Amino acid sequence: MENKFLKTYVYLILIVGLANLIAGTLYRFFPNSILKALMFFVTIPEIPLFVLSIVAIFYVFTKKVDKIHLILPIFYLALYLTLAIVGIIVASKGKDPLDLSDSFNNLLFIITWFFYLSQILFVFYLLKKKKNSFQVKYINKDIKKGSKTLGVVSIVLGGLSFIPLIGLFVGIAAIVTGIIDIKKNKSKLGIIGLVLGIIGILITIGLYGGLFYFGFVKRGGMYDNLRTGMVKSQLPNTINAIESYKVRYGKYPDTIEDLSKIADAFSYTDPLQIVGFENRTTTYYYENKGSYYYLFSKGVDGQPFTKDDVFPEFKESPGNIGYRKPNMS
Repeated sequence: MENKFLKTYVYLILIVGLANLIAGTLYRFFPNSILKALMFFVTIPEIPLFVLSIVAIFYVFTKKVDKIHLILPIFYLALYLTLAIVGIIVASKGKDPLDLSDSFNNLLFIITWFFYLSQILFVFYLLKKKKNSFQVKYINKDIKKGSKTLGVVSIVLGGLSFIPLIGLFVGIAAIVTGIIDIKKNKSKLGIIGLVLGIIGILITIGLYGGLFYFGFVKRGGMYDNLRTGMVKSQLPNTINAIESYKVRYGKYPDTIEDLSKIADAFSYTDPLQIVGFENRTTTYYYENKGSYYYLFSKGVDGQPFTKDDVFPEFKESPGNIGYRKPNMS
């Protein structure tokens, strides 16, 4: 009897892997905003697949199927967690993980590409060379009353629901598994898993709700100070992009948005302007003066040429460039 769950899981891994591989390859050679958005959308199914991979590991352990099926979910979980952690670290440093002008991002992109390729090749191996691996060695009609399998799975998923990024989806899986276990086995383990899943979801909602509020809504205090520090360190990179633009096109860009020809929009987006729900221009203030230019953040008030404007800080002399700090007197 063919195991439909495992075969469906393998096909889902194949589809999502191919989508990421194709989107990544296109973005690598033709980077633009449309393909960048596509890369974001093809990664959305990764989160439910993460949950399915956890379920697949327990499934293989509890069913008499070929243990070769442990390789794919374990490999996938390792890949997903590694990429998620690295992406968070890169983003926490104020960098865009998809900015391929950064050498580290470029290396990470290539490694990720090979990971997805390896994943896809192994799926083809399972589908073509190991067809019999999908056969259940005996028919297990229903989980017997009193079995602890579902309860244990629910508790494990409930524990994993405390992990950031995946907590919401794993928590839902823990709740569903717990409810099934309670109905079938009247098990206390299912109740524990159900409670853990609910707590994990509440923690995730609270954590990300707090991060959203303090990161994108709240004004003043240490949060604006952190954003100001980020602006000061980011502006020199924007200046480098402007100078590179002049080298390539023989003049400074007419508008800050012209930098999109050679750089990602992240490089000229002002973190101090994307906070709150006010309708503001989210780019740095830029003014082309012909042989030189002004560049700075409009600060918390969003108005240029006021006392809270933020200017770049250079660790060393920038050399002979066109950047000028405007006279504020």
